[in-house]
Amino acid sequence: MNKRTGLVLTILTTILAACTVQVAPAFTETPTALPLTTTPTTQPSGTARPTAVPTVTSTPLSPDAQALKDIVFSDCIPVEEGLPEGVEIPWNLLISGYVLDLEKGTKEEVPYFTEQIPGVGWKYSNEYFVSPDGEWLVYRDTDHENLYIEETKTLLLNDGTDRIELDKGHWFRIERWMDNQTLLVLYPKNKNTAGYPTVYLNPFTGEEHIFLLEDMPNYLDILFGGVVFVTHYLNSGELVPDPTMKRLIYPEWSSDSDIYITNTLWDIENEKPLARLKFSSWTVNDPLWAQDGSDVVLFSFAQYQEEWKHEWFLVTADGDVRQITYFGEVWQDNYCYIDNASRSWDGRYLVFEYSCGDLEERIVKYLLLDLSTETLEGFCVSVQNPSLGFTGPAWSPDSKYLAISSGQTFTVGDIVVVDLENQAAYLIGQDMIGIGWIEKPEGEK
Repeated sequence: MNKRTGLVLTILTTILAACTVQVAPAFTETPTALPLTTTPTTQPSGTARPTAVPTVTSTPLSPDAQALKDIVFSDCIPVEEGLPEGVEIPWNLLISGYVLDLEKGTKEEVPYFTEQIPGVGWKYSNEYFVSPDGEWLVYRDTDHENLYIEETKTLLLNDGTDRIELDKGHWFRIERWMDNQTLLVLYPKNKNTAGYPTVYLNPFTGEEHIFLLEDMPNYLDILFGGVVFVTHYLNSGELVPDPTMKRLIYPEWSSDSDIYITNTLWDIENEKPLARLKFSSWTVNDPLWAQDGSDVVLFSFAQYQEEWKHEWFLVTADGDVRQITYFGEVWQDNYCYIDNASRSWDGRYLVFEYSCGDLEERIVKYLLLDLSTETLEGFCVSVQNPSLGFTGPAWSPDSKYLAISSGQTFTVGDIVVVDLENQAAYLIGQDMIGIGWIEKPEGEK
């Protein structure tokens, strides 16, 4: 999984929504941290970044809130320098322009990734996406009209001539893989559409399914576009179907006020809502579906007395809602942020960056939560710098390993590999960006 996994500050979306001049989208990374507390007002308002460590509540906590507090304040697993001898990882790690073999300690260049067009610049967009099974790599050219897909196990053995090419004939943007056969891409917006059409594309056959926000009842119609490319569901467009295309999540206007929406789970076949979760109309989100469409994880509001706070929820395909986190019970104030969320390919784990304090003295951790247990379980990993929307954690195909890239926006940072089964972490590279885990060449597995 690559880039922009996270949630945008209310102040950013307020500025974007105020833009009335629509221009071609600029493909610029933007800070995506979301404060954990929102105090509703009659007008949308930005929230300044905090400069202090939060106050922890001393009142008795519910079991789930206590479990979350224990994960947040427990000693994070130590990060070792390098991969210890004897540790076997059955995947290679793709970084920008290179393939890392962690066991051998080698880094091999993929030559045509850095190919340039004279007087123009990069031939390819430098946005690469690895399929959940690690077998396929997809990317596009900088004209945003041609899509390329090739096998990862031969990535270092060919010059790109054997890859599959799809000429779309128009601008598009790859967002992510939904399963091993389906890409989520965005197509151009025109004057007749409420937002960027969400497209599920099979890159092997060219078959596509187009989903339009204006086809949904009572849909949110706020144009986040403008000088920065932003949609309501940040990595997913204006609405997010599940990989089986039987359900979708979309932003529906709330009857309470113009500043609220509901993240609505919609039954496509029977054309009816299954669940509604209250949220802000001025803050973007990023639903994370299980590959089999059985459930989705997303941010929504939970009410604590008179205050609304952002929490993670899991919603099943039948509309059953489970609140995962209880930050509102743990904190008394609004000094912490969530960013860079990612879900394991098997659907079991949720990982996200959790940071408190100002940019100079910020406490930065990644929290890994097990969604399969009745009571909240997990652990944390400390990193040196917040990512600020830099790139999302990349899961291995077997969901046993995680590559976390940390570094300030527009800079390259460190890569920490996490072994979930053994709760171990290793610093395996500096000045790198982890893109995804790929198959080893044949004969090396």
